[in-house]
Amino acid sequence: MNALASLIVLSAAASELGPVAIPQHLESAYEQVAQRVSFPIVLPTEIPNVTDVGSGDFRITPEGHDSEDRYAFLIDSTAGCDNGGWCPTGSFGGEMLEGATPLIEMFGYILTLPPDSVSSEPWQEVSLTRDIQGVFVPWEKTDQCSEARIYWEQEDYRYYVGLPCENLTNLTVFANSIIENQPIPEE
Repeated sequence: MNALASLIVLSAAASELGPVAIPQHLESAYEQVAQRVSFPIVLPTEIPNVTDVGSGDFRITPEGHDSEDRYAFLIDSTAGCDNGGWCPTGSFGGEMLEGATPLIEMFGYILTLPPDSVSSEPWQEVSLTRDIQGVFVPWEKTDQCSEARIYWEQEDYRYYVGLPCENLTNLTVFANSIIENQPIPEE
């Protein structure tokens, strides 16, 4: 597991969820997204199975389709990439909950695939830190392995973390690092 080093707190990250610590190698990506998004951007302090983020082997960049009500960061790696470029290694992001936002329960479908083509861990509700409930959506494998994801809601926002072919335990660590990278809300 990788604890992201060199955390700083930027006042621009303050929101109704409070300030978040921004790892130095995420500053540029964060600032690009923060210019377009009108709700709290949350960031991880730990990404399981991703080492040396910002070292050249891994990078985190904005997805590029960010808007006022949605953002995503992509985690890419050169490790194990056959084409010599960057390969997808995961993602995390968030969106505002609005009338057209699909219910979190809608993420619970699985294609009818052979047993060796889907995670052995089923779609399920997950208990995250600070008494937050989330939903685990398992990976599927066709030509490549899709991201297993955890979705959760805080206030009027939905957040997610995703890693290809990953298990529930590691995704929970990833999600909890984002939740714990925020001040505890005042009651």
